[in-house]
Amino acid sequence: MKLSLRTYGVILVISVSLIALIPISLIAFKSQRNITQKITNELYLNTLNGAINVLKEYVKQEYGTIRLESGVLVDSSGRIIRGRFEAVDKISQHMNVVATIFQKEGDDFLRVSTSIKKEDGSRAVGTFLGKDSAAYKPIVQKQRYIGEAKILGAPYATVYDPILDQNGNLIGILFVGVPKSIIDASISSSQKEFFKNILITAAAVFAFAFIVGFVFVNTVLIKAVKKFSAILEKVKDGDLSFETNEKFSSKEFAQLFETVNGMKSGLIKLVSNIS
Repeated sequence: MKLSLRTYGVILVISVSLIALIPISLIAFKSQRNITQKITNELYLNTLNGAINVLKEYVKQEYGTIRLESGVLVDSSGRIIRGRFEAVDKISQHMNVVATIFQKEGDDFLRVSTSIKKEDGSRAVGTFLGKDSAAYKPIVQKQRYIGEAKILGAPYATVYDPILDQNGNLIGILFVGVPKSIIDASISSSQKEFFKNILITAAAVFAFAFIVGFVFVNTVLIKAVKKFSAILEKVKDGDLSFETNEKFSSKEFAQLFETVNGMKSGLIKLVSNIS
């Protein structure tokens, strides 16, 4: 199937546009994902850092000074904290995080107040932190842990802060966290929006390139080819009277026309010699 020069020109413009746009879009998409993931994780961790300090204030407001009495975590009036959820529910409602108060029990830590719920909908009270938790070692060294940890088998972005009594003894932990599934959903939403913007931008660039290419093909290539076609038609009919002062914007077409002019002069000389 024979195609016109205009069609070849359009195909060339489309091909070049796609070759340029596809790898650039893929690189931009991958880079944006890495940047979005990093920024989102840092944003959530900064939020959790603030949330743990807010939780401390809520605990102080609700329970006063917490202490460990006979192995049980109690408030300033001696009331047992286990099964009371005022502070953890308040922080969960206000800052959209989950929260827990642990009491030290032996060499582990027991959840006595939490907004985390198990699969059956009940609160995860009575479950242990576990020595395999990423937060365990920093906490027993009385240090704050910030990072990812598994809670009841699910990954969370977390902050664990040790609770110390007036003598500096470790008596429990305050915890706030956000499920990684929520963070991943936020990243995925940003990626979808960015991908949509890439498609819109690529379509606009492609349309612009198509218009520019189409105009170029018609104003430069097609126009020049038509001139040469008209000249060669005259030569074919033996008419050597065509004008030789044509102007071309393309250097290559100008050189080609000079060649045609030379051919015209040669033909005129040949005819003259024959005569």
